[in-house]
Amino acid sequence: MISSNFKIFYFALCLGVISCNQNQSKKIPVISSKFQNLEVKKELEGMDIRSHLNKKVNLYNFSDKLQLINFFFVSCPTICPAMENELTPLAREYKEKDVIFLSFTINPESDDIESLNIHAKKIKSGQNRLFLRTNKNNIEKLASLYLAQIKNGEDKFFYHTSQVVLLDKSMKIRGLYDILNKDEVDLLEEDIEILLKN
Repeated sequence: MISSNFKIFYFALCLGVISCNQNQSKKIPVISSKFQNLEVKKELEGMDIRSHLNKKVNLYNFSDKLQLINFFFVSCPTICPAMENELTPLAREYKEKDVIFLSFTINPESDDIESLNIHAKKIKSGQNRLFLRTNKNNIEKLASLYLAQIKNGEDKFFYHTSQVVLLDKSMKIRGLYDILNKDEVDLLEEDIEILLKN
């Protein structure tokens, strides 16, 4: 006769196998392949994008990593601090893996390199986290490529969503996630793990 302990173990094992199989069989759609366009690549490589370390950044240098993209600005009093509360631990969780976090300021006039560097030190960002700056025209083009919503309001304030964009190692957009929604953060982590295995 089978013991109750064995039945419990067998049941847990079956659940684990089913769960693993579901994750392995999940298909993550390709939402956009614009970054693979040669004209887009040429334009992006010509952009003067600088990190908080004042180093010029070529976005295609990260094509061996998964990329998580968001837009923000240092003086943002509303959703940025809440987004940072989610992004900082997420970046730390993946610091030993092929994942890089790229945060673009939408207010380059105020967010100079020094401001971005101070911000990075304040949140104790790791090497897999870069705060990036370029001019407004480039920011608008980047936002469009990343399918992100940003705008300058009539009240001279800056607006952006709490969306994070996930790119795979081929520079294809694979997902858009509201970083302030726990269910979507869980989904993001699930998708990162699947893409890391591919």
